[in-house]
Amino acid sequence: MNSSRSTYLLMAICAYYAFFLSDRSVAADALCSETVNVRKSEKTKRRLPSCPVSVCFGIDGGRLTRTQVRLQRNFFRDLLKSLSRRKHVKVAAVEFGAANRRLFKLTSDLAEAIEIASNIPFRGDELASVSSSIVYCDSILRHEEKRSVRMVLFSDGTNTLGGSPGRRAEVFRTRAEGDIIAISLTDSDNKILKEVTAKNTRNIFVLDSDEYDPLLRKVTDRLCDV
Repeated sequence: MNSSRSTYLLMAICAYYAFFLSDRSVAADALCSETVNVRKSEKTKRRLPSCPVSVCFGIDGGRLTRTQVRLQRNFFRDLLKSLSRRKHVKVAAVEFGAANRRLFKLTSDLAEAIEIASNIPFRGDELASVSSSIVYCDSILRHEEKRSVRMVLFSDGTNTLGGSPGRRAEVFRTRAEGDIIAISLTDSDNKILKEVTAKNTRNIFVLDSDEYDPLLRKVTDRLCDV
């Protein structure tokens, strides 16, 4: 409340200068410019659409080509940027390969998450476990009982460790009533990703550089479809 009163007082002062003085001082110009920027910032923040979800991303660190790794990294980064234009989003990420590597814990600081996502290195592990990434993400999201939860898995469809991804996914869906969204690095006929999404075609997307921007919008909207 005090902050709002101060802002309105500054606006009143600026209006006085604008009406009575043709040659405002430098200090007044600086003050009024800052006030306008504050008001714009507040309005922008209020207008951001809400997306009250907690999302855990599983990033494929297995035997991908360097082109696939680069496309995955860029899309992940840009998807986080897209989500940063929504309110109330929380994100976490794990990279799965021969072992799981936590990229960042569950956070609402998307600026930091974007910075980390922008610098994921090429690993090229011989092994990859979609199953273990689902278990890992489930362990993170199980503490978000009062929020809608989502899981996003990037994968080329290789699962060489950790048992059946389909069973792990079903446990998550039953416990958390949350969706798993799959980003295929190959094509839509991806057996593993069909299993983890329970063949829900609304939740399977193919990462294609030719349809990059439309895909960003579709995945963002699907994640925020609470």
